Parts: sequence; structure tokens; C-alpha cells
Amino acid sequence: MNTFLLQVNKDGGYANIINNRRYLNDMWAKKPRDKDHGEVKAGDQLLVYCTSNVPIQGASLAFSVLVRHVSPDKVTFDLDEPRWFTSPLRRQDVATLVARNALPDVLLKCGQQGFNIIKLEPGAAQHILALTGSGSVKQTDLRALADDLLLPVHFLEEIHTLLKDKKQVIFQGPPGTGKTYVARALAKHLAGKEERVTLVQFHPSYAYEDFVQGFRPTLRGGQPGFELRDGPLLRAAERARGEPGSDHFLVIDEINRGNIAKVFGEFYFLLEYRDSEMHLQYSDEPFSLPANLHIIGTMNTADRSIALVDLALRRRFYFVEFHPDEEPVKGVLRRWLGANGLDHMAWVADAVKRANEKPQLKQDRHAAIGPSYFMKPGLDEAAVERIWRHSVLPYIEERLFVEGEGLAEFHLDALRRSSTGGREGDRNGPGAADDDRDVGGGGESAPVNDA
Repeated sequence: MNTFLLQVNKDGGYANIINNRRYLNDMWAKKPRDKDHGEVKAGDQLLVYCTSNVPIQGASLAFSVLVRHVSPDKVTFDLDEPRWFTSPLRRQDVATLVARNALPDVLLKCGQQGFNIIKLEPGAAQHILALTGSGSVKQTDLRALADDLLLPVHFLEEIHTLLKDKKQVIFQGPPGTGKTYVARALAKHLAGKEERVTLVQFHPSYAYEDFVQGFRPTLRGGQPGFELRDGPLLRAAERARGEPGSDHFLVIDEINRGNIAKVFGEFYFLLEYRDSEMHLQYSDEPFSLPANLHIIGTMNTADRSIALVDLALRRRFYFVEFHPDEEPVKGVLRRWLGANGLDHMAWVADAVKRANEKPQLKQDRHAAIGPSYFMKPGLDEAAVERIWRHSVLPYIEERLFVEGEGLAEFHLDALRRSSTGGREGDRNGPGAADDDRDVGGGGESAPVNDA
């Protein structure tokens, strides 16, 4: 296998690669400008180098790919199989190494628009690979996870790209839209092991000492005292630092239920400046956040008791919308019913859709009914009626401050009749959903269930 340098500029291809843009049935190909491309064969390695700084940590040499096919005017490789370097070479680092004659100067020759492939001498290739970390990591294939979650793969890929860029994202939306379930499943999938995922939940009494570091009561030799203990953030950071070639995740559920500025403290700074160190509140040792520790937060936008997220935090996180009236959440219940052989119960998805289209819910989109109320094993008509009566209606009543006649139009029977032209709901008569018969069904939370 020979090693080549694939040279592009930011606007001429590199950004398309790091964002997993797809061409030619999941393959990326472009006509090369350099004569050396004629030596490239299938199975050769391409080190991808950009001649200008790019968003991901300013990396210029960040990953490699294998050649899949070569024709007289095209070199093609698979976008789903880049191997990301554990220590990307930044442009300024490359310039310094070239000046010291530690790398071939061909790395800095490409300045024009387009696509160049330059063959590297074996010694130079080995030197570059050693500097970028010998334990390169294969990018995770998200298609299997997308099938499990009944979400489009491009949606998960977009989140993955956001995580690689800023390291922090927040899933926001009404309850029952799958934020927590997707956050945990995606984190575990990208990390590769459950042990690399730390889960915490914020609440009003949660403090800096709980999350970062603080003194806790203890007994020493039978005498009461205090000892300094690390919180989940520092423990997750320590595990991530011990495995620099692997991604680690901190999932913060209900992130806006706590006093975020108080809980995070100086981590407001460290979230933005990952390469910097600073002293923590209870420690004299300098600390920094490792680059391979990613944070996924979930935020319930329907709860009136939650705190507003300030602009300082919003600037440090990307936000991803999970909302019942927008894809991919909009169609997930219907897809789940079909995937579980419940096509005959598609009326449930229609009833939820009609409820969310009512003016009372339409004008307050954060009050929308999420799909995961119904995504449970063993779902049948009796279970749907039970869930609607004991979960959905109380939620609507509390959210909209309605009761009696005002709530009648949200009764399942009324919504079912309107979605089926009156054929299905008439068999039990008006108010059938309000009787006291014993109902079954339910069970564990299904995919995209939200906490």
C-alpha cells in the first residue's frame, strides 16, 4: 500500500468531507489536478490535508481514507470510512515541521483551487502518521443506530458533525420527543462502550460541589471530617484523558433545571477554550477539559418552572430541535407502528397529529404531545386509551389550564372519530375512553422515549 497526500482547500472539498456530504452513492470523487494521481491504486492510503484552517480545531491534517476505485479522471473513496487522527496536525504545526526539514515541503505547495494528490516517500509517510497518532480511530457508522431509533441517518450525522466541531450540543423540545433516549443511545454508539458514557441529571438543588468538585463529610479514624471529592464532570474528564484515542461523553439530562451558571462555574470558560488550563474553585492544580470529552444536554422547553438558558451558555453549545411538528420526530410514531406490525393502529398517529393541530396547542408549540407516550411494547387499543386518559389528558389540562367542556375536544374518542370519519369511535359510543374498565398493555420505554 502506498501513501499519498490528498490536498484540497476548505472550499474545494475538505468541508464536504468533514461534514459527510455524499456524492456518487456514498462515495466521494473528484477530478485530480496533479499528474501523480496516475500512480494511485485501489487500497492506497490518502492523508487528507487542507491548505487553509478549517472549523474542527483548526485541523489541517485530520484523517485518512482508503482509495476504493481509480479511473483516468477520478479517484474515489468511501465517505463512511475515514480514520480520524488522535492528534491532528494544525497548519501552523505543519509549517514549523517543514521549516525544520522534518516533513516534506510538498505539504505546503498546494495553494490553488482544486484537488491534488502527491505521492509521499515511505519515510515521510511514516513520520507523518507517527505525529498524528498511530492509534487512528475509524469513524462510527451511524446507519445501524438510525435504523434502531427510526431516525434518518443524516439527522444523526449532522449531530455527530456538531459534536466534532464544538464538542457540546443540547437537544431541546417538549417532553416525550426522545431527547434523553437519543442522547444516551448516540453517546454509547459513538463511544463504543457504555463505560465511556457518564449520565447526570440537573435539578434545583444540584450545585457546583455535586457536579465538579467539593468537600463531603466523612469519617477518618472514627472522627468526623471532610474530604475533597471529584464530581461526575472531573471523573468523566479523567477517564477521557486516560483514553486519548477514544471518545467519551457526558450526558446531562434536564440541563436547564439547575442553576447552570452556578453549577458550571469556571467551566463556562473551559467549555470554549479546551486548550487552556485554569485553577478550579477547590484545587490548586491546573485543569483543562480533554478534547475527546463531549457533552450532550437535554432541555425540556415545556416546563414553566425551568430556568432560562443564558446567552453565554447558548454560545458554547449547538442546539438541536426535537419537536413533534417537525421531522424527524414528526413521523417517528407512524414509523414505529409500522416497524412493530401495528399498521392497523395508524389511527393513533393521526389522533396525536390532530390534537397537536388544535389551536390551543398550535399557539404554544412547546405544549405539543410527543410520540414516545405510545411507543411501548405490547401496545393495543386498551393501552392507548389508558395512556391517553392518565398521561396525555392530565398533561393537556395542566398545560392549557382547561377542564370540563374545554377538555372534551381532546378526548381520544373525539379525536379518533375525526381522524377516521366516525367509523372507529362510534362502536363504543361517546365517552368510551372515560369508562373504568380494566386495561392492559404498556411496559418498558421504547426507542425515542423521553425521560
